[in-house]
Amino acid sequence: MSQAPTAVFTIPASEPFRHRFIAFSDPIATWSVSHAADMRKSLDRVHELQCAGYYVCAAFTYEAAAAFDRALVTHLPGKLPLAWFAAFGSEHEFSPEERGFTLGEPRFTIDKDGYVAAVRKILEHIRSGDIYQANFTVRALCDFSGDAFSAFCALQDAVRTPYACYINTGETQIVSMSPELFIERTGNVIHSQPMKGTAARRPSWDEDEAARLALKTSEKDRAELTMIVDLMRNDFGRICRTGTVEIFNPFTVTRYPTVHQMTTRVHGELMDKLELFDIFRAVFPAGSITGAPKIRATKIIYEAEKSARGIYCGSLALFKPEGDFFANVAIRTLEISGNIATVGVGSGIVADSDPEREWDEVLLKAKFTRLRPQKFALYESFRYEPKAGFQNLSDHMNRLRHSCKYYGRPFPEDKIRAKLHELQMTLADAPNRVRLDLDGEEISFKLIPEELGWSPEGVTVMIPELRLDPDDPRLYHKTTLRPEKYTLRAKAKSVGAEECLFLNTRNEFTEGTISSFLFQTDGKWIAPALACGLLPGIWRDHQIHSGRAREGIVSFSELDRVERIVIGNSVRGEQDVVCIILEDGTEVYRKEKIQS
Repeated sequence: MSQAPTAVFTIPASEPFRHRFIAFSDPIATWSVSHAADMRKSLDRVHELQCAGYYVCAAFTYEAAAAFDRALVTHLPGKLPLAWFAAFGSEHEFSPEERGFTLGEPRFTIDKDGYVAAVRKILEHIRSGDIYQANFTVRALCDFSGDAFSAFCALQDAVRTPYACYINTGETQIVSMSPELFIERTGNVIHSQPMKGTAARRPSWDEDEAARLALKTSEKDRAELTMIVDLMRNDFGRICRTGTVEIFNPFTVTRYPTVHQMTTRVHGELMDKLELFDIFRAVFPAGSITGAPKIRATKIIYEAEKSARGIYCGSLALFKPEGDFFANVAIRTLEISGNIATVGVGSGIVADSDPEREWDEVLLKAKFTRLRPQKFALYESFRYEPKAGFQNLSDHMNRLRHSCKYYGRPFPEDKIRAKLHELQMTLADAPNRVRLDLDGEEISFKLIPEELGWSPEGVTVMIPELRLDPDDPRLYHKTTLRPEKYTLRAKAKSVGAEECLFLNTRNEFTEGTISSFLFQTDGKWIAPALACGLLPGIWRDHQIHSGRAREGIVSFSELDRVERIVIGNSVRGEQDVVCIILEDGTEVYRKEKIQS
């Protein structure tokens, strides 16, 4: 097995599945900065190495702030020096490794009561006019064993953030899943992309899109981001030509596996003859992880936080030959030493912050440590009719498109349609059920031999003992990550039922394994609401959009009020449900005569 590299950096692309990575091994030199007075000399050395055609990887701790401006107050450094550097003659291909690792649940070094009390004290400073915003952070410890580079590979594959990187200093290994760009220099242009505003992902496309739009239009979050953008514009004003500092793509919200995050991009043209130290002195550390005004905010942070942040809220940077470089804000970052991984988590506190909600945000952000890669394909099943072609194809494509967006995957629509056209030329002159699988950009089709209708006498369904979790995203998307529910259709058939009818953990009716349901009460049809935990079925959606049914909630306790139940999907059509049984065979509903 090959030796793990010393450093890996992400080269971001516009789409997360297209990010690429560059790795560095066998440094020609490594050095560190333990005293603030040595920082300028070290950055001069970085520049000299860049000019000589070398790459330099660097890790700046948050505590390096005082090396650039003595007015910035921090705790004394922890295990890491203020900054660490390694120079390399060339990059090489990134090769993921799976040596194995375990990363335990985060154990916070502060409890909720202590956190809430600290936030309330910060709010007093804000109300007194000392600051507008402070980024208050806490530490958590995770038990760790195994290979840290494997942890980076696994987390990167699961999270796919644009500024993820890995650095091994020899004593400490840094695994950063940062989504935030601190600064990037290209020629004489400098960019930053401050990040403020967080919202939890929701399991269904509609709910998730609503959460994204709510964040984008949130007055609180927009104000919080605007403060930090103004701070960065002010910092850029110290090193950029007058009139060149501008903002682009304001209030952009990006999906990540557990959260939505909001950013605005800041751009400026650098003055001539600036040294690296001048640039970092103007901007370090990032305003998004300090607050505003920056100097006063760091003093309040120092009082509120009881330990050094270390690499968390610092920056991991790649300096390229000839002078360009980029650096992340080291958030969503593990600092691994021995069998302990330290992770920092924080949130921006502003005047209208709710301490309880800020604690919830901290817990939400820490969830990245629990993510692991999941290999799966998305799929759709639809009916083919010789004269009419593929049925409801536009609806199926829209649902697949939404699932691709939800999971951050490509949606090669033109390629799919071209392959469907090729498939259609080969199909026999008979109805078929067609399954389309989309794995990344790989497309495959299967013809599924299956009955294309329901029992003509009516359908018996079984209510399994399993209760579905409405917060499980797998219920809302057709993926090969099939929940346990799909194994229970065979059980239903063994007790004389044709299909299942599931209840969720709130005892609300949801759907079957291949079907949707409508319930008639007081002469009106109700389709179980998506929020109950079900797929946005094509047939179901047609019933709602046509005005036949409305979304609602039907609980098991209301079954005796139900006048009629219909089962359906876009391949088989619809049929009446004549009987409902439990797993043990107990009958709980019977419709003796199918109503027309």
